[in-house]
Amino acid sequence: MRARRLPLLLASILIALSAANLFRLLHAQPSATPAPAPIVELRGAPPSPRDLPNDCAIVASEAASRLAATGAWTRVIFVEYGDPRLGRLCGHALVVWQPPATHTLCIYDASGTLDLETHARDDADAVGREWAKDEKVFFLAAHYLK
Repeated sequence: MRARRLPLLLASILIALSAANLFRLLHAQPSATPAPAPIVELRGAPPSPRDLPNDCAIVASEAASRLAATGAWTRVIFVEYGDPRLGRLCGHALVVWQPPATHTLCIYDASGTLDLETHARDDADAVGREWAKDEKVFFLAAHYLK
């Protein structure tokens, strides 16, 4: 009789151990090490500022803040234009600024700085036209953001 109980006892112990291990696996805390980030392969040229997701207003606002700290006159301008390459109407924000003690007006965006021919700080359309001419797009309208 003892011979039959021993295998039954052994089987019960093995089942209990397996159940305990299964419980530990199911209720285990996630490991503290994060999973490795997937490798992203870039094909072709990296994105240009025009390809990035509508961050021109942020770039212009940050640039205006930095330029204003130098004593420059700054305003953020929004230009509406038609882009023949894309075949659609678009908008773009830039910072218009004038260095201290000069009459030169400049515009800046992620592509760089452009010196303007106009000296009329309050004429948003004149500033927008010059930018559109340089970018080879069709100017529609421009206004300073408040």
